[in-house]
Amino acid sequence: MTPVPSASPRRAPRAVLVAVLVALAPGLAGPGSAPARAAAAACALPAQSAGAAAKVVGTPEKKAPKKKPVKKAPKKKAPTKRAPKKKAPTKRAPKKKALTKKAPTKKAPTKRVPATKVVKAPTKQKAPTTSSRPTAAPKTAPKTAPPGRTPPGGRPVAVRPAPVPEPRPRSTAPADCPAPSTGTGAPGAVPTVLPGSSGTAVGAAGSAPVLGAATAPPRPSTARAAGPAAQAPGRTTPWAFGIHGSPAGGEDAFGTVRLWDAGTTWSDLQPAPGRWDWTRLDAAVLDAESRRLEPVLVLGQTPAWASSDTRVPGMLHPGASMPPLDPRTWSAYVSAVATRYRGRIRGYEVWNEPNYVSDYYHGTEQQLASLTVLARTALRAADPGALLIGPGFATRTQGQLGWLYRYLDALPARTLDVVALHLYPPAGQGPEQAVAQLQTVEAALAGRGITAPVWNTEVNLGVVGGTSLATPVPAPLDGAYVARLLLLSRAAGIERTYWYTWSWLGNVGINLLQPDGAPSGALGAWRRVGAWMTHSTLDGCSAAGAVWTCTLRPDAGGTAQVVWTTGPGTTYAVPGGTAGVLGLEGSVSPVPASGRIPLTAVPVLLPDARQSLRQLADASMQ
Repeated sequence: MTPVPSASPRRAPRAVLVAVLVALAPGLAGPGSAPARAAAAACALPAQSAGAAAKVVGTPEKKAPKKKPVKKAPKKKAPTKRAPKKKAPTKRAPKKKALTKKAPTKKAPTKRVPATKVVKAPTKQKAPTTSSRPTAAPKTAPKTAPPGRTPPGGRPVAVRPAPVPEPRPRSTAPADCPAPSTGTGAPGAVPTVLPGSSGTAVGAAGSAPVLGAATAPPRPSTARAAGPAAQAPGRTTPWAFGIHGSPAGGEDAFGTVRLWDAGTTWSDLQPAPGRWDWTRLDAAVLDAESRRLEPVLVLGQTPAWASSDTRVPGMLHPGASMPPLDPRTWSAYVSAVATRYRGRIRGYEVWNEPNYVSDYYHGTEQQLASLTVLARTALRAADPGALLIGPGFATRTQGQLGWLYRYLDALPARTLDVVALHLYPPAGQGPEQAVAQLQTVEAALAGRGITAPVWNTEVNLGVVGGTSLATPVPAPLDGAYVARLLLLSRAAGIERTYWYTWSWLGNVGINLLQPDGAPSGALGAWRRVGAWMTHSTLDGCSAAGAVWTCTLRPDAGGTAQVVWTTGPGTTYAVPGGTAGVLGLEGSVSPVPASGRIPLTAVPVLLPDARQSLRQLADASMQ
């Protein structure tokens, strides 16, 4: 039993104490009563003075129901001064600092503190509520036990707001839940697709293809593009329609031009070290600007003086297909061009078709990836607003795709601003096959964390390859292919489509100009569908069997469907309320009384509002 402190050093005979206890509490003979316990305590201790005995006995008699001070008796030996020592670790932990403010321990040893509070700590060191208060408001968060942990003392700590920042609470979500979306495409964000703008979704096996459905992550637009290059979701601008060459008389059908086959390669610009010839590129940029076209330049074709191996065949001369011997010459070339045309050339494409079986490029995938990174560094320094466009890759064969994938594996995922593809369908196949190629490549891009938007920087149909004569696509199928290609490409998320080429060529299946320079039906179809798209919002395209349907929302109001078939000709039941039928050649026809129209490979437009019918019938691309 704990000794009871005395108020006087003098001692009284034990018999006197017993007599006092009996006199004060007659009849309380139970062994568990307070007087009995006090008497037993007194008998077990050395003799004390009568005054001290009266004080000890009187205290439990008044406050026994609440505090039971007999068990908490000792005052002076109560570890009021030792308590802080026993809890010395709390001085180094947040407990001590909080205790000095909210439960003043400095006043505990003073004489004014009731004895009942002083004796409370030594009897139940872990039980009192005051012992947990210092941890409720920690002052030094780094040393405070986080939620769920047990600090020294054995009791879990509840972290409450404190004047200093506290550790963030752990998420209560299951481990497999995605993190909340930040709106920036951060990892874990749940993506959504605005149909018709970006992202290609293909139905499950056996279902009809759907382009623009909200089931695939969106490929961001060229956010670095200021002005016309950036496209709002669902909207199509003239900059979506590109061309090669100078489209004299056809400027209204395009918004951008790709400078390739224009005498503007590295070999053309820098024929010798330190000597530059800007004549052709200056003229090409001025011509594009005069026609309100945004130029994009293809880089590459190493000059002989800079080539790493002039014994290797090249498109322009031996060695042009090889990387430069000194990478610094490449960086200087890119920097010089970007500095001269700062703000005038929108983007720079690193090489043309390096994976094509030709003499365009004979270096390795890793070497080209290194040149791409160097080009990015030079562009960011010389013209931060310019876009770095990846090499224009052919995508028709497995060998070409394998080369592309190895290049991507060697390239940091965030290097490119734009992914460039050349989605030529095989000869004899329609534009729907170009979309199938895109879907194959996009799966590879997604698997490598590449989210840059896709441009189709070179395309035509009926192309065999190389200089071989193409399989000509006859009219009116040539115009039908052009219209379907533009609609499907945009619905699949391709931001820009560059047609190859403006001038008549024998190695492409569709020409926009006839051999005598007159416009072809394909150019008329390009203009017509381009006008439909630029004056509407494209919601997406889908197929039910062989019948394809693209849905537009014209600016004038209502909705419109563009329909065609890839199979044999058939009839089609037009939607109720259709205001008329618009043909690619510009014709406007009423809906037959039967409500059914002939459906062929040539798309037709079916608006459901008369104002839209009139607007789209007379619309132009500009």
